Amino acid sequence: MDRLEFIVVGIDFSPRSVAAANLAASIARFNESDLVLLHALEHMPSSSQADSMGMTLDELRDTLTSQALNELQMISENINYHKSSIKVVHDNAANALIKECEEHSASLAVVGDTGFASEEAHRMLGSTTHRLLRSFPTKLLVNRPRKRDAILKIAAAVDIEQENIDVIEQARRLAVITGAEVDVVHVCSTEFIQHLYRSASAEYMAQAIAETKEYSAAKLNDLVKQLDWGNIVVNKHVLAGSAGLRLIDFARTRDIDVMVLRATEVKGLAKYFVGSTALQVVEHIPSSVLLIR
Repeated sequence: MDRLEFIVVGIDFSPRSVAAANLAASIARFNESDLVLLHALEHMPSSSQADSMGMTLDELRDTLTSQALNELQMISENINYHKSSIKVVHDNAANALIKECEEHSASLAVVGDTGFASEEAHRMLGSTTHRLLRSFPTKLLVNRPRKRDAILKIAAAVDIEQENIDVIEQARRLAVITGAEVDVVHVCSTEFIQHLYRSASAEYMAQAIAETKEYSAAKLNDLVKQLDWGNIVVNKHVLAGSAGLRLIDFARTRDIDVMVLRATEVKGLAKYFVGSTALQVVEHIPSSVLLIR
């Protein structure tokens, strides 16, 4: 990854957020980044709750803040990174992460896919992460539980028409940190071809798709050759079909640990923080996802 000066991790004390902190710490060590472990106290107590505990409202709030700081300190001590710090704020979790990133011009935000408060099924997103996708101001790494501790396989999902060299570069830099191999993958959408040649024979349609894949493979090869890969193993793949579904299936069959892809898409004059393909991938992919704005 590029030089990351400041990394923020959202912590709700769930095992998945602690795993996100460990991953963020490994990235921070490589970059000598400042690392902030951030917890948001979303649900503050009422006066009646404080009265029932024989405390003033301020005393109860101070107690909850102190408890959260103590738990954060334990996590910080466990990751054992000298440039880590802890912070507790009184705010909505997603808002708190966005504000912290904006205030410090953070290079990366790291969150777990779900937390204690989420009732979402496995491979779906928790409410905080889902809200973050709408307006996150920086790179966002959504960490999911993996079969193995190490990151061994990284995928860079590329749209060759947009020449996403930055997506490939982020995957390459993450591979430098982790020692993983990289799959650079492009999906040729068959919807346009099928619409354009809807009256053609199946044979002609198959030929058109094959020619499109051949053209895409050449463009993908040109993009990959622009970077210095050193000893990193890099594989190139061109698929055909629905981009979201094919990328999800690709991550599953290739046992990908982290997929890197561009989050935004442009429609007319509007720029969306998360395009439909990226959102589909983040919600259903079995691996972690690094979203690039």
